Amino acid sequence: MGIRRIAALILFLAAVSAAQGQGASPKDAVRGEGFIVYSKNRTAARSLVRQAEPIQRGFTRLTGIEPKESNPIVVRETDSKTTGGAAAAARVFETDGGGSKVQVDIVPDAMRRGGWETEIARAVILRPMLESNPPRAGKPFAQPPEWFVEGLVEYCRDKEGSLPPGVDAAILQTARPPDLQRLLGEKPERMDATTLLLYRIQSAALLRTLSKRDGGKAKLGELVAAPDFSTKGLDAIHGAFPDLKEDKGLLPRLWTLEIARASMPAKISSLTVQATDAALQKALGETDSASISESLPARARDRGGTHAMRQIEIELLGLEFRGHPLLRPVVSEYRQVASLLARKPKAKVAKRLEEAAKIRQLIVERERNTRDYLNWFEATQVDTSTDPLLEQTREVPIPKKDDPLTRFLDDFERRGW
Repeated sequence: MGIRRIAALILFLAAVSAAQGQGASPKDAVRGEGFIVYSKNRTAARSLVRQAEPIQRGFTRLTGIEPKESNPIVVRETDSKTTGGAAAAARVFETDGGGSKVQVDIVPDAMRRGGWETEIARAVILRPMLESNPPRAGKPFAQPPEWFVEGLVEYCRDKEGSLPPGVDAAILQTARPPDLQRLLGEKPERMDATTLLLYRIQSAALLRTLSKRDGGKAKLGELVAAPDFSTKGLDAIHGAFPDLKEDKGLLPRLWTLEIARASMPAKISSLTVQATDAALQKALGETDSASISESLPARARDRGGTHAMRQIEIELLGLEFRGHPLLRPVVSEYRQVASLLARKPKAKVAKRLEEAAKIRQLIVERERNTRDYLNWFEATQVDTSTDPLLEQTREVPIPKKDDPLTRFLDDFERRGW
């Protein structure tokens, strides 16, 4: 065994030891479909597995590539210094025998901060990539293209019915039309929240377009396994989908049509006030123990706060499209505050948050009272009639006339005339 391989093995064992050194041990591991999570908090580990498994299933649904129980993705709880201030970070280690192990370092409050799904998706894609093209010792390994990573996350969200459909229409109505070449070369880490959301939705539309081709699942699997998957862009897609190479304008047209199909009015339906309020609570990470006017600025000032505020801004931007019209101005206010905190973590926003919370509470309570009154009114409208239904619906007979002319005509009719 070479010195580099021994060093890589020692590095991997040190990573596993570090996971155990933070309080997690093999008996604390929680296993899922393609994952094994080391965490001192088993409840949080189970919740993470439940939310990570749909990403693996979405990848399998697209590519047909099943996770291997013998090579699970290791998810290790760590501190924000290891992840560079982000909620999570995917890493690769070489194992004994020349194989590779994919690991995701994740901070304890990652699910509250958001953004960890991107690194889980990156790890899910990395695993089959490295199995098909093992990295050489001492050389950097190939990363999956960002459009596939972000597209996979948004594709899985769309399957859960949480994709904001109004954004699809906004993409087509913008002065800058969709450009496939530009999409494949974009750098999402440089984008603001609005641009990143549009990028994710366009990437998900590209994945859906490719998966709908004849043999799309198998061809997407071939694309992931291709050596030039991460570097060749459109050429790599054409290599896996030869029929799209013959007419180079076909894929851009199909992709734009997929975006248009997702923006059809039938898909646009707003949430109820209660559902919008619940989605707002989830996006902001609200708890009963702390006021959002205090907790949100505190999170912005923490390590990785800029990234957390950016994720909140993205979630709220989507909620503006599908939220109830009464609460959309409130959602917009929260989004603007999150955007401000992403740029200036020490900005004074407590008063704005308190006013938004008051308006939000007033709308929710007023709607609840109105709904309760309507339910009570409907329940109290009881029909007190005791007549049978047949009697209530039977026509009332017309009284017979008894004037001289009527008697004469009746007598004339009785005689047979």
